[in-house]
Amino acid sequence: MSLKSFLKTFSRSSARQNFRDGWEPEGASFAVFVKGRKVVDLWGGYADKQAARTWKEDTITVTFSATKAVAAVCIAMLADRGRLKYDDLVSKHWPGFAKNGKGNITIEWVLSHMSALPYLDTQITEEMARDHNLMRKVLEKEAPKLRAGEDNAYHAYTYGWLVDQIWTIEIILTPDFQTDLMMGHPGHGCQQVMFDMKNRVAFAYVTNGLKLGIYDLCRNYARLQKALYDVLDAQAV
Repeated sequence: MSLKSFLKTFSRSSARQNFRDGWEPEGASFAVFVKGRKVVDLWGGYADKQAARTWKEDTITVTFSATKAVAAVCIAMLADRGRLKYDDLVSKHWPGFAKNGKGNITIEWVLSHMSALPYLDTQITEEMARDHNLMRKVLEKEAPKLRAGEDNAYHAYTYGWLVDQIWTIEIILTPDFQTDLMMGHPGHGCQQVMFDMKNRVAFAYVTNGLKLGIYDLCRNYARLQKALYDVLDAQAV
């Protein structure tokens, strides 16, 4: 399918209608890649409404939990290569993590938001957030906030740091460890980054006007996704 054909068929009006209906109080963008080629790249609204700064082609925004799937696959790759098992204690690979009552926490619990660390008592500075070693010390110092392995609490802010430490420790002796896999995960406020492996289509919707809808219940994203798959069905990609 040619780029020209896809753009001609894809309904740009779906994106415009989101703004006409008042669903986009700030700004947003929507991009589609088919078999590795960018075929749709739409954006509109404001990057900063108060300053009247418009959303441009290269505007960057926060994607929140859309990256969690990437982090989870990093661990899956380590498991696939025999570097760890999901039921391993985190402390088997990261001994310092066992401090302050965290010795029974498994890697599986970390991935399933049951590691009892949904928040940190330590106030995180920008310097700490940028330094793997400092964050390792912070996480080792923390005590469980809940019953690990029993209580489930969404680890919105700590998931990435926990997975990062497991990944970093496991690959430190093999710096050429690489991945070419992609996947998807919705993020807070309707951020969406998805990869349809069957059709080899990747698409992303990001916005700075956070929405109440999550996952496929976000009507802005749902409208765009429907328009995309209407095209895919018609073109039999």
